Amino acid sequence: MINIVLVYDDLDYDADKGSLGEFFKGCAEDFKLLLKTHQHNLSELDSTFISDINLIAECTKVNSRNFLLVTYSHGYEDCLLHEYKEKKYVVSNNIISFKNSFFYTWSCYSGLQLGEELHKLGSVIFFGYTDEVIGIEQGGYMDIFIKCANEGMRLFLNGLSVEDSYYGMLDFYKKSVFELSKSRFDTIAASALGSNRRALIHYADGLENLTIQDFIL
Repeated sequence: MINIVLVYDDLDYDADKGSLGEFFKGCAEDFKLLLKTHQHNLSELDSTFISDINLIAECTKVNSRNFLLVTYSHGYEDCLLHEYKEKKYVVSNNIISFKNSFFYTWSCYSGLQLGEELHKLGSVIFFGYTDEVIGIEQGGYMDIFIKCANEGMRLFLNGLSVEDSYYGMLDFYKKSVFELSKSRFDTIAASALGSNRRALIHYADGLENLTIQDFIL
């Protein structure tokens, strides 16, 4: 049995920049499909239920042992946000609640400061991004952006080590960029995926050889 907490801001909307809510929801749905071959205990927080209080409560139920914490939302270098970037739900003063987690996030900038703090203060592993990350919903591109976003977790769930999952994710990004680059009509999407790849980072000091077996109760 694997304990999992999943967070996704499916109602995200910005009047100026548009919505990423469908993308966040798509990532979450794709992630849940990856779980079909695993016995798991899944707690979900969508936009209706995301809050720092609710997330702390869900994580406190399972954080005595290793667990997966997967998030799809906006972020800054020191926090994760929801409700149109208005409210923070992961910040430095609640990081201890995420001890023993594999903290896997698709969010802008969170790898700059937050990821390192999470890892130092208890998260076993962190996968995230050091720059703005881009999700494209139009033009039939959403599926490949979602697949790239989830590839590291897919590999980890399939039995690869943390380190192999990270480098496998980088390789999948690279191959996806290459395929899109074959067409001059797809160059913008290819460039965006390439930017996401360059921003990908992980923290796993001394724990690079952990596998999903270390998260099974």
